[in-house]
Amino acid sequence: MDDNTINTSIFASELSFDDYLKDFALAQPQVSGGGTGTKCELVDYDSVFNSDGNKVVIRSGTSHNLGSFLGMDANESAIVRTTEWNLNGQKASVKTEIQSPHMKAALKAVVPVYRDRNINFTHISWYNEPRHLFHFRDRLFEYGRQRDLESDEQRHVSLLVEHLQQELADAVASFTCHVMFQPSSPSIDFRHAWTIFRQGDLVYLPGNAAPSGVEMIMRYKSILSNCDCNDANHMFSHAWTLTGEYLTTNKNGFGFESWIAKILYFEGISQIKLLPLLPLRFHPDREDIETRLISRGRRFRQLQGIHHQFYRGPATLSRQDGTNIRLSLTTDSSSRVLRQIGSRIMLDSQHFHSKEVDQSSIPTSWIFTDNDYLICHSHVGGYAFNERQWGYFNIDLVQNIDFDTTTFQSSLMLSDKHKSILLSLVRMQTEHHNLAFGDIIKGKGKGLVFLLHGEPGVGKTMTAAEHCKRPLLKMDARDLCHDHESTESALRTVLRLAERWNAVALLDEADIFLESRSSYYEMSNSLVTAFLRILEYFQGALFLTTNRVSSIDNAFKSRIQVAIHYPKLDIASRQGLWQIFLAKASTTIQDRGSWTDLASRIAHEELNGRQIRDIVRIAHASAFGAGVEIGYDHLHSAIDSLRTFDKEFKKNRNPIETSLNHKATKRPRMQSEDSYMSESD
Repeated sequence: MDDNTINTSIFASELSFDDYLKDFALAQPQVSGGGTGTKCELVDYDSVFNSDGNKVVIRSGTSHNLGSFLGMDANESAIVRTTEWNLNGQKASVKTEIQSPHMKAALKAVVPVYRDRNINFTHISWYNEPRHLFHFRDRLFEYGRQRDLESDEQRHVSLLVEHLQQELADAVASFTCHVMFQPSSPSIDFRHAWTIFRQGDLVYLPGNAAPSGVEMIMRYKSILSNCDCNDANHMFSHAWTLTGEYLTTNKNGFGFESWIAKILYFEGISQIKLLPLLPLRFHPDREDIETRLISRGRRFRQLQGIHHQFYRGPATLSRQDGTNIRLSLTTDSSSRVLRQIGSRIMLDSQHFHSKEVDQSSIPTSWIFTDNDYLICHSHVGGYAFNERQWGYFNIDLVQNIDFDTTTFQSSLMLSDKHKSILLSLVRMQTEHHNLAFGDIIKGKGKGLVFLLHGEPGVGKTMTAAEHCKRPLLKMDARDLCHDHESTESALRTVLRLAERWNAVALLDEADIFLESRSSYYEMSNSLVTAFLRILEYFQGALFLTTNRVSSIDNAFKSRIQVAIHYPKLDIASRQGLWQIFLAKASTTIQDRGSWTDLASRIAHEELNGRQIRDIVRIAHASAFGAGVEIGYDHLHSAIDSLRTFDKEFKKNRNPIETSLNHKATKRPRMQSEDSYMSESD
């Protein structure tokens, strides 16, 4: 190539880049010069296998063997292109190396990926089509126009621009014809679908392509084809794999996470707006999407930290048993399940990600822009209290909690004096815990332990948490008891979370942790000892429920600050509960205060609170099915069903089995669930 043959007239006039595209003709420039990378020419080489099976490099069009390395002449060339051939004589790849200092300077100035490249010591190279430079051709063109006319610098940049046009000729033609010249209805063919994505583009993902099944936007990073062959029989298996990044949370705060999505093969030309994923700038509803997702991104940022919320809708939860409060959600999608829930949740991203390996995070001083909010994750991590599982929750479905501060006073059948004590102590512990004093030893004795004892179904699990607007972290002792080591670890985890979330902890059916120690039951003894040790440094509020107060270990008795007995419901208490549950089941507001007569009629039935609640549920379903309000007949029918079941259960139960079950559940109780009754009221 001769220097004098380079045509720099493309920069001499007011010719725009679009005009240049129209007049573009495929012609390989021929120029020359002297020095390392300073000869304004493109030279071609072939890397082939010789008869001995060794790879050698030859100048294209010759049989001269240059050995494993290119000759000195190649060092002078501005662009060196080497085609790799395999043993079968098929083209494997094409490597292009930019040696020209002028070209490298242009690429460094224009293309972000080369901005930090030390071009004084390294060349710039790529394999096959320079797709990453497709959307920088216009800027390289403008860069060349700004150089001194007819200078070496301008000639080199001219060669680079025309080389890119030649290498990308088909893509340029397709993009120019279907996208640039059709702005109102841009389209593209599958082979050139990559051309619509620019570095840093905001890419819109509909729900079926997004990480959590909800529309989102990610920032484009790269796109690759799984195959570049032209075999018609193989075309339908072709796909473009696009990689992008979005903002999410990790244990250190905020960070970027990668995501891949695919464009499967399609025939002919497709409108860009109909593709399964597309640059946001091509979406017909771009403005609405931006408004919606910027708002969601702001909410995403606001929900970082610890937040007690309500959630109703589909959530991605751990597949593990819901009784395990320990962090169990993994990055393996097979460990997750999509469930419909209605539950209070605790959003705690830092703890949620605490088991993950270190991830890169953005600086705490990062100033969020609208583009950052656009690419924020659609979900946040947290814990569902009802399901007792960790999971991901859709930000759009997270709501503030509407606390019912009247329930504790109106529904709990307990003296006003005891209610007042409970409220005062819980409020002090959760709202003013810094004022609490403890042991002489720092960090010890600051916890508050309540013991609630009495018959089943009398309201022991109704705590003051709702009235104080605090989370209730409930656990069943039987769910924690597996072996000594795992049980102690689970207890520590639960109580640490209660402290972290400023929650009221409730350990239901806590007998296994309270019973007097004996030389006959080593495992039970170790559980009691471990629990006592953990409570020494617990600084929150813990409620324990039991039906067997007489068997409590003496050492544990000294750890209990407040013990409250829940008496068996009398007729007045039962009447009050009937009125409360009937009012809740009422279909009209006007009827909710008119249940006194019906409640007094049925209050003589000796039932506990749980049974009353379940009977009203059954009666409500029966009345709703008939399209009428609940009446005495509905309630009486439900009571008869309950009585019949109790009689059949007692009649058919084997006396020997009953005796064995009693012995098995007495110590340790974790070996069977027969003796436990859920305190769900």
